[in-house]
Amino acid sequence: MLRWPRKVMFPLRLRDNTTTANAIFDKDALGIRGIYFFGSVLEVSKLMPTKDEVFEKIQAALVDALGVDEEDVKPEATLVGDLGAESIDFLDIVFRLEKAFDIKIPRGELFPEDILTDAKYVQDGKVTETGLAELRKRMPFANLDEFSKNPVVQDFGNLLTVADMCRFVEGKVEVTE
Repeated sequence: MLRWPRKVMFPLRLRDNTTTANAIFDKDALGIRGIYFFGSVLEVSKLMPTKDEVFEKIQAALVDALGVDEEDVKPEATLVGDLGAESIDFLDIVFRLEKAFDIKIPRGELFPEDILTDAKYVQDGKVTETGLAELRKRMPFANLDEFSKNPVVQDFGNLLTVADMCRFVEGKVEVTE
């Protein structure tokens, strides 16, 4: 079996078909699973995180962003009610998730606050059926069943759980069991 040194320098083609010329990379630091030759181009296959690894990274991001204890960050914990997140914290959480998973999260994708302020979706302080349908469409990772029974806008902050955050990230990265 061919063994590679920890650091290698070759033209690389990543899975998304982008190529970098003569890149030097640290295969351990990048979590590289396989190195494959295709002509004079080296293809790199990165490790896919497991669901447990996704949870651990989200847990670390929430501990850092919110200053809570690690044991408080459980899948069923709500970001606002249980972990004390405030609106300003959500920007920090998004930044930390982007950095931890090397992903981009467009504004409003994880927290679609624009729906909650749009008169087309809110009447008398409650999210309408049309608003609930839009929330379900834009937040397929969140369980809206309990919220939909009494969709008071002010209660929306207590909806999002750590498990919802995990499902969101799992939908953005390839995850292994």
